[in-house]
Amino acid sequence: MSFLDKLGGIAKNIGDKTGEMLAVNKLNSKIHAEQQAAAEELRKIG
Repeated sequence: MSFLDKLGGIAKNIGDKTGEMLAVNKLNSKIHAEQQAAAEELRKIG
């Protein structure tokens, strides 16, 4: 059973890391969108 417990722990860790990566990617996407919007506003100003 120890092997299966370790395997379950590894699978949980992979799931956690995947969730973290999705959150990071979502935030990076928001940052990029805000930077684009700021650049557009600066372009309008002059």
